[in-house]
Amino acid sequence: MLSLQLIASYAVAAVAASAALGCGAAPRTSDMPTAKAPAPTSPTELVATLDRPLYAMLVDDERVYGIQESEPPRAGVAIRYELVTVERRGGRLDRQPVQTVFALTMDSSHLYWDAGGVIFAQRKGERAPIEVERSRHGFAPIRFCRLGDAVYWQSGAEVHRAKSGRVDVIGSLGEPTTLLGIDEAFFYTDSMSDGGKPGVVRVSRATGAREWLAPVWDIAQFFVDDGAVFWVDTRFWLHKLALRASKQGPPEVLDNEASVRELAIDGGVVLATTAHGLRRYEGGSFATRHVLAADEELFGRPALHRGRVFVSVAPHGGAPRVVSVPLGPALQK
Repeated sequence: MLSLQLIASYAVAAVAASAALGCGAAPRTSDMPTAKAPAPTSPTELVATLDRPLYAMLVDDERVYGIQESEPPRAGVAIRYELVTVERRGGRLDRQPVQTVFALTMDSSHLYWDAGGVIFAQRKGERAPIEVERSRHGFAPIRFCRLGDAVYWQSGAEVHRAKSGRVDVIGSLGEPTTLLGIDEAFFYTDSMSDGGKPGVVRVSRATGAREWLAPVWDIAQFFVDDGAVFWVDTRFWLHKLALRASKQGPPEVLDNEASVRELAIDGGVVLATTAHGLRRYEGGSFATRHVLAADEELFGRPALHRGRVFVSVAPHGGAPRVVSVPLGPALQK
């Protein structure tokens, strides 16, 4: 899921420092020229050519969504990060100048974003955001995650769920935390053990019982998928903790040399943008690697949709693009 779902690691500092503007600004729409997309049978398909990289990308059958800088960087001008929609047929781009977007996710019908402790929902294809929650705990970055067709986040100790634009409180983590993962039976978060060691705990959704799973330091991104917890630490190492029915084993280091930046995970298959390109991890280690081109840089997180991986790329000094490649054999080297 989502869903840790934050702006690319090298952009976080700029986002945190940017000024948050109101929602009353007049909307504007720009139709960006795009190159003709390759035929659908092509291993690499062009979705759109942009003027700036796209972060926190999401994909459905009709559109690509993401976060984009409001304007090219200029000395003395604070950069806002705005909601962007790209039509998959034709590449038409719509930049919506809402308040600075710190995190973005979606369910089947709505987009949700964090504007600095204020969460908005907006029906896809429309331009009428509705405030659905305002933090009672001051500004703290929201970490969205998804399970099925619902979006989750924590506010203090509470776990909130959004579905089709409606928000409900569904449980508690027992204490305020900074991370959230979820499956059908448990919440997963960060906490301190009785010995004062930080680590990952899971909390029963039915009873609230807490179980400390493993020591974990400096988590930058956190995901739960297909019976395992995955995280990226502040060194950009990728880790995995298998969730067995018996006693937990030690965490595995899946990658400590490629500088893992952003993740997308589905059914136990992990795709990551790294310093070496787009990598796929499966079966306890990285199984495949794909570099789109020697002179291209990957931005933000990848997105998985219907057997394809969508990424934002840019050649050095060239125009950024959104492209997709097959998840299967075309990724293998």
